[in-house]
Amino acid sequence: MKRILKPIGLFGLFYLISGTVLNFRMYVIEAWPTGLFFVLIFVGLVFMGLSLLNWNFKGKNLVQVILGLIPIVLIVGPQFI
Repeated sequence: MKRILKPIGLFGLFYLISGTVLNFRMYVIEAWPTGLFFVLIFVGLVFMGLSLLNWNFKGKNLVQVILGLIPIVLIVGPQFI
């Protein structure tokens, strides 16, 4: 469990939970679930898998935070352009 508590693991857990909740919500209100929620779940699983790797270099937390923010920037960023 300690390995999942790295920044990349926390981002993965956030993406996994938010994708699952949003997808479940789409089924409850009987709307068509979009593929974006399945992508969020997949990204969450990938990030949780990446958190199990050994990150042995200086600045590893910064790199993990930047990797974790990339999906948010790609999804929300184009709306502000």
